[in-house]
Amino acid sequence: MNTHSDIVVIGAGVAGLAAAIAARKAGLTVSVVEREPNPPDRPGETLHPGAGPVFDRLGLLADLERLATSRPLGIEVLGPNSSRLAFGGPVGAPWAGYQIDRRSLSKVMVEHAQDLGVEFLFGEAVRSLDCAKDHVSVGLPSRTISASWCCDATGFSNLSHRKVSGRMQSLGPQMTVRYRYVADGAVCADWPRITLRPGGWRWQAQLTPSRFAEVELSQRRGFETARNDATWAYADGTWRVSACPADQRVFRIGDAGGRLDPAAGKGMLRAAMSAMMAVHLIHAVLQRSIGADKARTFYSRWFRDWVVQDCRELAPLVLKQGVWPIVGQRPRPDAV
Repeated sequence: MNTHSDIVVIGAGVAGLAAAIAARKAGLTVSVVEREPNPPDRPGETLHPGAGPVFDRLGLLADLERLATSRPLGIEVLGPNSSRLAFGGPVGAPWAGYQIDRRSLSKVMVEHAQDLGVEFLFGEAVRSLDCAKDHVSVGLPSRTISASWCCDATGFSNLSHRKVSGRMQSLGPQMTVRYRYVADGAVCADWPRITLRPGGWRWQAQLTPSRFAEVELSQRRGFETARNDATWAYADGTWRVSACPADQRVFRIGDAGGRLDPAAGKGMLRAAMSAMMAVHLIHAVLQRSIGADKARTFYSRWFRDWVVQDCRELAPLVLKQGVWPIVGQRPRPDAV
């Protein structure tokens, strides 16, 4: 069985769902492929205030405000110089973030996308991804999808790099992130908490009165002795950026294009905004108002410049706090 769409999105995290919604709002046909039977459960529950305008563009601001279990005004930092870092805003009207359970947010985004006419294929692992001059072909167990363009939203697995071309470039030392959800934890409903320690940090956020998110970052071998604890899930925490965020018929969005320290709080913003930018450019190409080469070049420069600039700003902070403990390791934004 063969089907065709304007865009095929691989991955149903925030980036993939944002791309699907933006595509349908632009009048494009879109299919979303996700290897898991349901949207993946990932950390990232504390959203920066800037998420409001972005989700408003997707038609989801009311849902975002409804699902928020609290509206934190900043982050509590525990360490040698403990403090509270406010998000900012004018006097008397501080900016407020959004504390949200990712499962609830994913559910709402999927339902919104389905209402717009997005086709979802859950439980389908991509067997092949082939790029031709004018289309991309995605082989699944149940069918083959042909599309004009592909948005790779596979996050850390970087499917298009493995199956098509390109590579991720490291911007810092090798780090690992682990995360879990527990029924009880430190009460931090109003201000999510990050505890700084040599070689990493620990993040705690209260999602509901009985559900807490815990995320920890450490150097690559820092968790080796705890690997037998099945309550934790692990992921690559190394700062990386794609050598080419857009090439051939593929746009790499969200973590598939680049990622920095998750404690920086921009992961969800980068996921949604890169998805919307990719769809905007794809739509322009399909409308023949911009050439494909120009769209790929613009997106690659825009995405990489964003990640590298954030790297330059974040690196002095993590070095000062001792989050990067490896002697001789320094950020390498100028090397990419």
